[in-house]
Amino acid sequence: MLAVAGTAHPTGYPLFTLFGHAWVVAWHALGASWAYAANAWTALGGAVAIALLHRLGVALLAPVRTLGRNARAALAAIPAAFLVFNPIWTYETTLAEVNAWHVAWSIGAALCFIRIVRRDDPSTLLRSAALWGFVCGLGATHHATSVFVVGPLTVALLVVLASRRALRVSHAVAGLVCGCIPLLSYGFLLWRASHPAAVAWPWLRPGFGGLIEHVTGRMYQNRLGGFAPSPEQAGYLTFLVWPFLFPGLGLLGWNAFRARGLAERAIAWGLAVSALTATAYAFCYRVPDPSSYFLQPLAFGLAALAPTLGAGLAPRPRNGAKAAAWACGAIALLLWAPWINIGFERVRLFVQFDGLVRSMWQAIPFDRAFVFWTSDLYYKLEERKILDHEKPGIEILNAGALEEPEPRRKFIAAHGFDPIPPLLHGPGTTTEIELRVNALTPLPVIHFDAKTRSVQLLKKPAAAGDSTAAKR
Repeated sequence: MLAVAGTAHPTGYPLFTLFGHAWVVAWHALGASWAYAANAWTALGGAVAIALLHRLGVALLAPVRTLGRNARAALAAIPAAFLVFNPIWTYETTLAEVNAWHVAWSIGAALCFIRIVRRDDPSTLLRSAALWGFVCGLGATHHATSVFVVGPLTVALLVVLASRRALRVSHAVAGLVCGCIPLLSYGFLLWRASHPAAVAWPWLRPGFGGLIEHVTGRMYQNRLGGFAPSPEQAGYLTFLVWPFLFPGLGLLGWNAFRARGLAERAIAWGLAVSALTATAYAFCYRVPDPSSYFLQPLAFGLAALAPTLGAGLAPRPRNGAKAAAWACGAIALLLWAPWINIGFERVRLFVQFDGLVRSMWQAIPFDRAFVFWTSDLYYKLEERKILDHEKPGIEILNAGALEEPEPRRKFIAAHGFDPIPPLLHGPGTTTEIELRVNALTPLPVIHFDAKTRSVQLLKKPAAAGDSTAAKR
C-alpha cells in the first residue's frame, strides 16, 4: 500500500499513506527493498515516539524545580527505557503498521497541550488555539482512538482558559478552521475510491457514502463489546503490558490527586483521564490482537513514573527515593536482554515464513490463474506479483472478502459471473466460493494455504456438483 500509494484499511490513514509513500519510494530509489523501506517508515515513527516520551517525562518534571538538568534527563530516560525494547512495542515499530506513529502523535499532542496550559500569555492564545486545532486534526486523519487524547485534553484546556477568563469565540473559530486543514487529506481516499491503485482496500466504495463508511470504520462496529485476545496475545498482555500499564495508570491518578495549581492539575487530570478512557475502550474492543490499543495509555502511564520518582528527590534527595530511581533504571536495563532476544527470534520466524510463502508461490506453474488464499496475509502474494513483477497474469483472491458487497460487485464486473453460490449460508462459505469459481472459469483455480503448506489445483468438475480436488 505504501509502495503504490494505495488505500489502507479503515479509517484510511491518508497522511500516513502519502508521507509514507514518499518515504518508501525515496528509500527504494536508494537501493532498499520495498519491505525494508516500509518497515523503516514505521521504525521512524517509533524513534520519534521514544524521543517524545523522554521529552514528556522532562516536561512533567517541571514542577520539581530543585532537580538539575542531568537529573531530569536521567529520570525521564527511565520511562523510555521500559518501552523502547518491549516486544509489544518492537512488534509495532519493525513492521509496516500505523500504531507507532499514533503513539508519537499522542505524546506530541500531550506536549503541545502542556505547553499551552502553562503559558499564561493572552497575546499568544489565538496562535495556540490554531496550533491545538491543527494537532487535533492530525490525530483525526490518522487513528480513530485519537478521540481519547483530543477529548480529555481539550476539555482540560477549556477549563483552564475559562477559569482565566481568557476564552474567546475567535479561539474556537481558529481551532476549528485549523483542525479542518489536515482533514482535507481525506480527499485522497475519495479520489482513490474511483481511481484505485494496484493495491486497494476491497471494501471501499466510490462516493461520499463509501468514504464515510471507511473513515468511521463502520465495518468494525460489530467488534465493540467484550474482550477476546488470542491465547498468544493473552500471554503477551500478561507479561509485557499489564505489569507496566496498571501501575502507570495508578501513578497518573496519584499525580492527579497531588497536583497543585490549576495548570498542573489540568495537565495531570487530562493525561490520567485520557489513559483511562483509552484503556477502557481497549477492553471493550473484541479483536484477537488488542495489544496495540494499550500502547498510548501505556506510554502516558510510563511517563508518569518520572515525576513520581522526582517528587521523592525534592526538595532534598531521600535515600529511599534514590534507591527506587536506581532500581527502576536497573530493572529496565535488565529486561533489555530477553526483550531484544524475543525481537530477533521474531525476525527469524518472519523471514522463515516469508521464504515459505515465496517458495509456495514460485511452485505455481501457471501464467494465468485464480489463486485463493483466505487469510489477511494474502497481500504477501500481491507483493510478489505487483512489486517483484512475478506472475502478473495471476489474480489473487481472498474468498472471505468476496462475501462482502463491494468486492463481490467488482468481481462480477471484471469476470461476468457471481462468485457466490445461490442460497449460500453458514460455515463452508469460502470453500464453496472457490468451487463455484472453479466451475465457472476456464482458468486454473488454486487453493493456497501457508498454514498447511499446501498448494492445491482444483479439478474441473466432470459433471455438475463434482467437487474433487487434486493436490499438487
